[in-house]
Amino acid sequence: MVMIINLDETPIPFHFAADMTYNLKGEKTVSTQAEKSGWDKRQATVLLAVNANSSQDLVPLVIFRGEPPSKGGSIFNKEKDQYHPGVIVNFNEKAWNNGS
Repeated sequence: MVMIINLDETPIPFHFAADMTYNLKGEKTVSTQAEKSGWDKRQATVLLAVNANSSQDLVPLVIFRGEPPSKGGSIFNKEKDQYHPGVIVNFNEKAWNNGS
């Protein structure tokens, strides 16, 4: 049986358009908020795969920047209950897809 899979990966920054604001046309006041939460440094890579036979057995993989649990990272253990069960979540020091 031949299995054809197409995979795409893309980086996901958590801080978009730091020097821009958006509001409705004609508004007199535009409120802003300074970024101090650290979200501007957090990033991830998402991998999406589709099977050519249209089966639904492939799930998204999200790789966050951070120390993996196997190396003592604690972020996953703090957040794991918040991830959707249909998504694989992993951590890597640079949020790269460079492992098995």
